[in-house]
Amino acid sequence: MKKIFLLPIAILLLAITACQDDLVLDNEPLKIDGIQGNWVLSIVEMQDYKAINASNRSLDVSYVFTEVAQPTTMSFNSADFTFTYNEGDNPSFLPESGTWRFVNTSTNDWSANYPDELHLIAGGDTTELALGGPVRPQDEYLQFTIQKNCPEDNQGYGYLFKFIRQ
Repeated sequence: MKKIFLLPIAILLLAITACQDDLVLDNEPLKIDGIQGNWVLSIVEMQDYKAINASNRSLDVSYVFTEVAQPTTMSFNSADFTFTYNEGDNPSFLPESGTWRFVNTSTNDWSANYPDELHLIAGGDTTELALGGPVRPQDEYLQFTIQKNCPEDNQGYGYLFKFIRQ
């Protein structure tokens, strides 16, 4: 009796779901649309790339950068590819203003869709920042790493900066 009762219900569910329109996704927006806007520094992690113990590779140092009266901010304009950086009450680690572009290092070319680096260009100098994740319009964070190398002892370290969208 249960099998006879379940069969009409299964057919009814199949008919209902089969009649629905197919889900059509819009084209994915370019990453340049995702970086547009204002960002405030919220998290900073110091990373030791050569640490023997994997659990000791990062240290949260956010309090040094975020517990200040004037926070660090960045603004990006995707229409004219310009940026501004205000260090606030923190040390300056990026140029104040200039132009920007996304780069895919596997092709060593400008890439609006699959970037893994963000280049900040100011006064003829280029600051290369390794992206820590995608920057789509729906993403809350802009993440990048500034890598440092100490040639005297061959130690590699860097800082992961996470800016939150405003």
